[in-house]
Amino acid sequence: MELSKTDRDILEYLARNREATKWTLTKQTERAYSGIHRSIKKLLDYRQIELLRVENSSRNRDIEIQVYGLTAFGLYNALLLKDTWRDLDAVAMTHVEKLPLIFGKWSLYKENDVLEIVIRRLINGVIAAYPTLSRVTPEQYASIHSEDSRRRVDVMNLLGVDCEGFRKNRMEILSDFKMALTDSVLGIDHVFGDDEMYEYNQEQDKIIGVVRGDDDLRRYFELETEDRIKSHDRTIEKLRGGLMKMDAMNG
Repeated sequence: MELSKTDRDILEYLARNREATKWTLTKQTERAYSGIHRSIKKLLDYRQIELLRVENSSRNRDIEIQVYGLTAFGLYNALLLKDTWRDLDAVAMTHVEKLPLIFGKWSLYKENDVLEIVIRRLINGVIAAYPTLSRVTPEQYASIHSEDSRRRVDVMNLLGVDCEGFRKNRMEILSDFKMALTDSVLGIDHVFGDDEMYEYNQEQDKIIGVVRGDDDLRRYFELETEDRIKSHDRTIEKLRGGLMKMDAMNG
C-alpha cells in the first residue's frame, strides 16, 4: 500500500491522538476536506483506521459525526513515519492497549534507564515486520486483521522476505504483531553475530533486570521462552528423524 501525504498526516495525527473526526483532521493537518475524505475511505479499506463510534454534532443534534482511530496495523504503519517518533511519549500514552508490555510499561523503562534500548528494538521490530504488509490488497488486510486468521510466527524469519516475491498465499503465516514486537523489545527473538554479542549481552542484562522486577513482563518472558525451548526441541527431533531415515536408506 502506497501512502499519500494526506494518508501519512492522518496516521501521524491519530498516533499522537486517540481519535478524530474528519473535520478535526482537516483542521489539524491543514489538508482539504475532500482529500481527508478520500484518505479516510482508503485507510478504512486497508484496515489502517477504524470507525470508533458515531455521535451527534454539538452544534446540530440532527447531524451525525463519525469518529475514527488507528487499528493495530495502522499504528505499526504510523511507527514507520519519522514524525511519529518526534513525540513518542504521546504515542505510548495514547496506545497502551495496543502494545501493553511496551507502551504500558513506558514509565518503568524510563525509570530503569532502558528506554533507549526499548526504542531501538521497537524500531527494529517494526521494520522487520513491515515488508510483509507493504504490497497487499484491502481483502488481504481484512484477512490478516481477522482474529481467526492470526497465527504465531517468528517475525525475525521474515527479515529476508523479498517484497516483490511475497505471494497472497503466504499471508496466512503473518503473526500477531503485538506479540512479535513485544518479543523483539524483550530480546526473545534476537539473533546476532559474534561481533555484536558483547554489546547485546550487556543490553539484555539490563532488560532482564527490569523484566525480573515486573510481574507482567516476567510472566510473559517465562512463557515465551518456554515456548521457544519446546519449539527448538521439536525441531531437533525432526532433524534427528531425518538423519535416521537417511541412515536407514543408506543401510
